[in-house]
Amino acid sequence: MGRNKDDFIKATGGFRFGEPPEAFKKRVEKIQTLETLFKSGTLDFDELELVQRQICELKGIDFDGPDDD
Repeated sequence: MGRNKDDFIKATGGFRFGEPPEAFKKRVEKIQTLETLFKSGTLDFDELELVQRQICELKGIDFDGPDDD
């Protein structure tokens, strides 16, 4: 189960306790939209950071927290 589970969590942030399936679907769609925008090459530095912060928030990642090594 290892790699597929890790990929799923990395891509979606995983399931949230009490999150309805429709809300999960919308959150994942928003993540995918933001990741496409991030990779588009059309954003300036400030916009890139804003999009990164939004992606991290949707995935449950503390953007300003310490990096895990």
